[in-house]
Amino acid sequence: MPKTYTVNPEGTDAPPLIDDTPVPAALQGPTVVLPQDSVANGRAFAKPGELEVSFAATESVGTTGLGHCMGLCVVWGRANEAFASGYCAHLSSVQGTRYTNCMTAIQTRMVPHNPWVAISIGSSGTWIDTLVGHLRAMNIPDNHIWVYNRAEKSNTFGVDKNGRFGLLAAPG
Repeated sequence: MPKTYTVNPEGTDAPPLIDDTPVPAALQGPTVVLPQDSVANGRAFAKPGELEVSFAATESVGTTGLGHCMGLCVVWGRANEAFASGYCAHLSSVQGTRYTNCMTAIQTRMVPHNPWVAISIGSSGTWIDTLVGHLRAMNIPDNHIWVYNRAEKSNTFGVDKNGRFGLLAAPG
């Protein structure tokens, strides 16, 4: 099983880092919001699409307007306390060209560099099982995959160069 973080407003667990929370992990805790200085110095986009960044030039990457969509963030190339690169995809489905392009990008450009993946989902269903199955087929181990079950009305998601993942802003 991949690591799972489920938003529970009464939870007390500290927000996890993508690469140093013990396995197995099924955590419940408060809504996780990225540090706002990281978001202010980051790049984000709205609507389905994808964005790859160098963390030498920006501090975070994310997406907005998720609604019922999934946000998928990947970091790789860790050196010292930070990752070199990040990627974010805003996916409306696990079918079609956009999804295929995302899986190809991960397989060809990220898998060779030991990636860590965080996926934001807004509702239960089979899409997350399909997505995690594809990541496993790329030999990305379960302890490198996080599933963030975001709270209702939480429509942003991202990751920063330190491997923290969560919402870009508190839900309104």
